[in-house]
Amino acid sequence: MLSPASFEKIPSINEECWDVLSFRHKNYSTLLAASNGNIYSIDGKNVSALFSYGPWVLHQSKFDSSRIFLGLANGFASIYREGTKWMDEGTILEIKENIRSIAEDKDGNVWLGHDFGVIKVNFTGKAGSTRKNNTTQSYTYIKYGTTSGLPEGSVEVEDFNGKILFFTAKGIYKAEGEKFYPDHTFGEAFADGSYQIHRASLDKQSGKIWLETYYTEKNKFEFGFLQKNKEGSYDWVTTPFLPYSDEIINVIFHEGNGITWFGGAAGLFRYNANEDTDESKPFVSIIRKVTIGKDSILYNGASFDSTKSSSLIQNSSLKYKLPFANNSVMLEFSSLDFINENAEQYTYYLEGFDNRWSNWKHETKAVYTNLPEGNYIFHVKAKNMFNQESSEAMYEFVILPPWYRTWWAYVLYILLSIGFIWGIVTYFSHGLKRIIRERTAEVVKQKEEIEYKNRNITDSINYAKRIQEAILPPQELMRSRFPESFILYRPKDIVAGDFYWFAEKDRKFIIAACDCTGHGVPGAFMSLISYSLLNEVLLEKKFTNPATALDAMKKGIIKSLGQTGLEGEQKDGMDMSLVSLEVMLEGNKVNNKLSYAGANNSLYLIRKGELIELTADKMPIGIYLGIDKPFTNKEMLLEQGDTFYMFSDGYADQFGGAKGKKFTKKRYKELLLSMQHEPMSNQKNILENTMDTWLGELQQIDDVLVMGIRI
Repeated sequence: MLSPASFEKIPSINEECWDVLSFRHKNYSTLLAASNGNIYSIDGKNVSALFSYGPWVLHQSKFDSSRIFLGLANGFASIYREGTKWMDEGTILEIKENIRSIAEDKDGNVWLGHDFGVIKVNFTGKAGSTRKNNTTQSYTYIKYGTTSGLPEGSVEVEDFNGKILFFTAKGIYKAEGEKFYPDHTFGEAFADGSYQIHRASLDKQSGKIWLETYYTEKNKFEFGFLQKNKEGSYDWVTTPFLPYSDEIINVIFHEGNGITWFGGAAGLFRYNANEDTDESKPFVSIIRKVTIGKDSILYNGASFDSTKSSSLIQNSSLKYKLPFANNSVMLEFSSLDFINENAEQYTYYLEGFDNRWSNWKHETKAVYTNLPEGNYIFHVKAKNMFNQESSEAMYEFVILPPWYRTWWAYVLYILLSIGFIWGIVTYFSHGLKRIIRERTAEVVKQKEEIEYKNRNITDSINYAKRIQEAILPPQELMRSRFPESFILYRPKDIVAGDFYWFAEKDRKFIIAACDCTGHGVPGAFMSLISYSLLNEVLLEKKFTNPATALDAMKKGIIKSLGQTGLEGEQKDGMDMSLVSLEVMLEGNKVNNKLSYAGANNSLYLIRKGELIELTADKMPIGIYLGIDKPFTNKEMLLEQGDTFYMFSDGYADQFGGAKGKKFTKKRYKELLLSMQHEPMSNQKNILENTMDTWLGELQQIDDVLVMGIRI
């Protein structure tokens, strides 16, 4: 712990003093002081000048306690005490260096540290013998510098338990023979050039080596001591002296009993190793002042607890609610650590506004401007020169919202908004009602006109339906010729593009199932053209077989529609199955011969549970990709119980089922096979019910035509 002290000037010494030595020899003791121009002996208040030397350093020989070695600015000298007198031995003429430190090794060699290296002096005779003259025969000397391994610059020497240590600009060195090497005993930092050593002093009582250094890496001075730890290595202790490391330390003096004096330009200090240091003591931060606006003081650093005692904790009565106009706040703070106030740093953050603590800095105030409304807690803490953090100080306050952001203001905004909207709606509703009435009247009129037109169109289509139904052959004619037969005819719309046709000619019963392009009205128009051509080709002209009839139909459709086969032209026409049934006598046997030709639509014959498909030619009746080839006629004899079916693609292509997919030809074939045990009238019902179930909620997408005949 560093303590203050009082000092008294010795009036008769008015010069700068560089060293003091407590001299003891036999029964005599005195305090020797080295000044710029003299060596003084101080006994109480009696002061006497001994010699006119101005030495930097006084060193009492450990081998001859009567002798004092003197380190001079331009050489090396010695004095000694003989009886009651002081004797001057003079200088060694060959030594002209600036001697700043002196040490003796166990062999009696005297080591001298100077600005450019060291000098080893050995006095002739055994160690401890005195020199009573300055003749060259009484001593020898060797000078060492960079050629011997020492770094450039000044060197200080110290006797460390009989071993001479050399303190240099590159750290601590040792001598081995006539060479010098870095000494790693005290850690790598003191052997690798990290530290330049300016002053060194051994406290022989504690074994501590005190050093004033310059730490190259951090570009700063460090003062402290090397102390041996339990593991046998050395610790570099600097923390207690951080407040004094900004200035260079020029002198170190050990009083004994753990007390060391050191000083420089910043002053003289006393260190007592027996007392606790301040770096481990906790300390606190405080809020000194809170100001709002320009100069209105909200808080002046004084708080009181419930017992009216002074407290560092903010009293609840001092947790102010500030109007929004006072939303700029300045907070000033400090700490109760007084070792080195200039070295203290602070970090802070405003809870409710900042996201993190500020960087450490020396500034002792924080300014916040234009804070939004809300609850705030200001936090601050300090860090002293020992890197020890203080406890946290806090100050709490509230910024109230401006009047236009208060709850009653929002209620007012809502009421005004409702009133404004009501007014706008009321104003425009009168005009809107008039417009609605006018538009409604127009819509009603247009609706009536559309309904009238729709009725006319629907009536026309219904009339067309009656015409279409009238030209279709009666189904009774089919049943009269084939009792076991049915016709399933379901147009998608009122009129259809699918139609059936049958007639007798030349003892042949001719049946056609036709599917014209399109459905509805367009399909109906095509069906009328096709129906007329059927009558012309099959009834008015000579009928040879279904294939030649389809060829004639194709030519008729192309001619009627004016088709040329050019690109972009409509490819209207129809798909068709055409069958002729002829009864033939062979002796006593009656045979039914079936002749068939098809345009895209096949014929299914089921015989004894097997389905036989008479495939159609893959072309329509009409123009088709420039292809002009005849249709194929196919013949076969029918047996009793054979059933054949003619149809359009409407049944198999209908979408429905659980997944909305097509019914498909495969499923259609399976359905026909599954109902062969049923009479033909029931088969029609099965087909209709199956179609209705398959459709479900979906709409029919095409006309449906299925004709079935059992022999």
